Amino acid sequence: MRPMKKITIKKSNQRDFSQKEYNQNDLNQNTTKPKKTNSKLKRILRFIPMIIMMVIIFAFSQMPGSDSGETSGKILTEVIKLVEGIRHDPLSQSTIDSLHWAIRKLAHFSEYAVFGWFVVYALTGCIKNKWASCIFSEAFVFLYAVSDEVHQYFVPGRYMSSLDVGIDSLGALLGIWLFVLFHREKKSKR
Repeated sequence: MRPMKKITIKKSNQRDFSQKEYNQNDLNQNTTKPKKTNSKLKRILRFIPMIIMMVIIFAFSQMPGSDSGETSGKILTEVIKLVEGIRHDPLSQSTIDSLHWAIRKLAHFSEYAVFGWFVVYALTGCIKNKWASCIFSEAFVFLYAVSDEVHQYFVPGRYMSSLDVGIDSLGALLGIWLFVLFHREKKSKR
């Protein structure tokens, strides 16, 4: 270890400042440490939206089948009013059932699109290679979707569905693609 130099800094003569001694190593350490801590904190904070979305998805999956059907049923009622108002003709039961199915699958797709965006946002803070972070994000979301379906198996009135895993994965793929597209546009404007 080399000997430490003492540096004397004299402040401006305009004010009556006393002479202060600073250790050169202390000055270097004080300017670099906060930046490292700050960037580490920023990387950690990037995971918060992802974790919040995981909790939301878990909460929706925890709902018993009757409650889940009631939630999507409220949306279905509004869609039926809108469609019947445009057509001026009542919808058949098979059309209503198809709409209900589509609303439920669209909910899966959209919540996982948002989740995919948040996952890739979190991982790009840790993984410097953009494409690697995209691949890891899709893999993570796929595994979470599988665990979500396994979780639903144990909830009364719910069941596991490989179709839902596929829809969730496609939603995540859209979210990841939109994230990459958005950040590409953002960089090109700079």
